Amino acid sequence: MWIAGPVRTLARHHARTSSPVWLYHFTLVPPTQMGEWLGSRHAAEITYVFGNLLDQSSQPAGSPPNPMNVDDWTDVDRQASAAMMNAWTQFAAPGNPKGDGLVQWPECDGADQHLTFGDPVEVGTGLHTAGVELYDAYQTERRRMDRSQ
Repeated sequence: MWIAGPVRTLARHHARTSSPVWLYHFTLVPPTQMGEWLGSRHAAEITYVFGNLLDQSSQPAGSPPNPMNVDDWTDVDRQASAAMMNAWTQFAAPGNPKGDGLVQWPECDGADQHLTFGDPVEVGTGLHTAGVELYDAYQTERRRMDRSQ
């Protein structure tokens, strides 16, 4: 509720008033010590976005293991990383993550569409709907109470 609600509120506002919006949901659990501890957590996608899927064998001899980005990456991890790097690069250049040969990331235009970076990378709908609805109800009630005082 406290993450998805404000994010969706901002996305709806921007889509209506100022600029296009694209939402994503990262669902992979990195095959790392941190992934084992925390699962698919906030900021777990950063390693994928920057292509830092490093294997222990690529580290200098004697280097301590890095719990953030060193372990046994799979083809699914590499494919998701490539899709994310391509979309983020395309977004950074012209301000739109769409392009020839790229994953088709739908614009969030109130239809609740997003791109799931997972296995597989695919378009989805209904992202954290229950939490968003609870947040919207909470905000509506809060505004009602403020007006009645």
